[in-house]
Amino acid sequence: MISYAHILAAIIPVFLIMATGFIIRRTGFISDKGDTALMKLSINLFLPSLILDKVVGNPLLSSSTIVLWAVGLGFGFVLVAMAICFAFAPLLGLEDGKGRRTFSITCGITNYGFMALPVMAVVFPGDEVLGVLFLHSLGIELAIWTLGITILSGASRPQWKLLINGPVIAIVLGLSLNASGLHTFLPQAITSVFTDFGSCAIPFGLLLVGAAIADVLDPKAFHNATRVFFGSCALRLGLLPLIMLTTIYTLNIAPELKQVVIVQAAMPAAVFPVVLARHYGGHPLTAVQVVIGTTIASALTMPLVISLALIYIPVNP
Repeated sequence: MISYAHILAAIIPVFLIMATGFIIRRTGFISDKGDTALMKLSINLFLPSLILDKVVGNPLLSSSTIVLWAVGLGFGFVLVAMAICFAFAPLLGLEDGKGRRTFSITCGITNYGFMALPVMAVVFPGDEVLGVLFLHSLGIELAIWTLGITILSGASRPQWKLLINGPVIAIVLGLSLNASGLHTFLPQAITSVFTDFGSCAIPFGLLLVGAAIADVLDPKAFHNATRVFFGSCALRLGLLPLIMLTTIYTLNIAPELKQVVIVQAAMPAAVFPVVLARHYGGHPLTAVQVVIGTTIASALTMPLVISLALIYIPVNP
């Protein structure tokens, strides 16, 4: 059994790398323009390479059952979380046009990318389970670019074209290679490139997350933020993990998928909705408050959620 101390030890380096990103952003080592370029490099090269490295040839992903469950749970959990957060928002003083929609999106989307990856790699080591994590993330992406953007912007239709991005293309390509059997013909030189570039994805991504937090961290974010801080933590780090963990406890699904959901349930809110709020007519200040509150609190709650889940939920293959 993995202990609380072991999980905490796995999480501390994640926050230290993020803190490094925060410092180098605040000291001007990475400028606005440089930050944008590095983000493009990460999203379009390093992360797709990591995905291909973990998806191509992954025997777990040869089963359509686990593929559908992983994507479906990723989509479904976000759908339920957004609905719950939307319903609770007025209790925190957030009304339509004053942060309610932004709160529902930001608090409803768990950090499914660069923060979840290193935690998963330490708590449940193995390339196969990381491949399942990426499929689960695909379901989250589907929820974001369809339902999420529709709620946030008031658009009349989902933004399907936004699903055409590096990580999604890599997932689809990897699954296609597996299904067709073409992955067996890939030369080692190509797969080695995936591995080498992919090894940069996690530390590079965490640096950028820290830099992004430095950008959004503003004294204004703490003004009259108490209700949003505590409300978002109660939902994102309390009620929503309980719903996710109860769901997988009752389902007869692959142990590796349960491992993925356990880690996802422990994650704070994702940083990306701050960007979405800025670009799609949301309330960025509310998004910043949710991200700051849940990220800080998750340093304490993350090991607790994972260690307790491992007591009650069987996850051994």
